[in-house]
Amino acid sequence: MTSAIRPPPVNEQIRLWVIDDPGQMRMVRASLLEVLTGQPALSITADDEVLQAVVIVATELMSNALQHGLPARSVRVGRGDGCLVVDVVDHELTAGPEYVRDRPMDRGGFGLRLVLELASDMGWCVIGASKHVWATIALAGRL
Repeated sequence: MTSAIRPPPVNEQIRLWVIDDPGQMRMVRASLLEVLTGQPALSITADDEVLQAVVIVATELMSNALQHGLPARSVRVGRGDGCLVVDVVDHELTAGPEYVRDRPMDRGGFGLRLVLELASDMGWCVIGASKHVWATIALAGRL
């Protein structure tokens, strides 16, 4: 995972959600499914692997922000060059996400493993007073 690298440029912001508590994650996932399947240029369907990857990545990054980050927290999904960009923002500036390869099963940390497996790229950085943890999901042949 790369640190101190800004999220890739977004040509079009698709949606922004503010998240304050874990109960909102279900609403964000449902809204994400709805908004992405409603994007004709993407040709994404409900059973599409790209859609499933975006939802899992967004869920895992949201969960980490809610557990380890500080308010205010938000999730942004946008269209970049050949990819979708999931950018989760919080205000805990002293620590970024930490993936530990050999972590014992009972210590957690498997969400980042999923993100790293599903995303084309991932990183984090601090911009001003906000920490951005981002991931991209390739849209090969869709745009």
